[in-house]
Amino acid sequence: MIKDTTIEVQIVKQKKKILPSACESDDEEDNSATTHLGMKYWRNFLKRHPQIASKKAVCFDSNHDNWCTHQNFLAMYEMVHSAMVKVGSQ
Repeated sequence: MIKDTTIEVQIVKQKKKILPSACESDDEEDNSATTHLGMKYWRNFLKRHPQIASKKAVCFDSNHDNWCTHQNFLAMYEMVHSAMVKVGSQ
């Protein structure tokens, strides 16, 4: 996902700074330890984003709470009801 982006360059610089022994090769393309994120990064990412750590699938939109309001359902009902009345009278 980050290949050939500025984020990849930043990761390589940070890894060279912190882990010089893992980045011994000057050829960055051949050294996968330099260009790939490790399991420690993934574990820390999941700690920072606990909503992703769940193994259960999310069965609704992430903005579910934002659009599922009483006012929105009332507006939807009124529009559907008026459309059904209009169709029924024809």
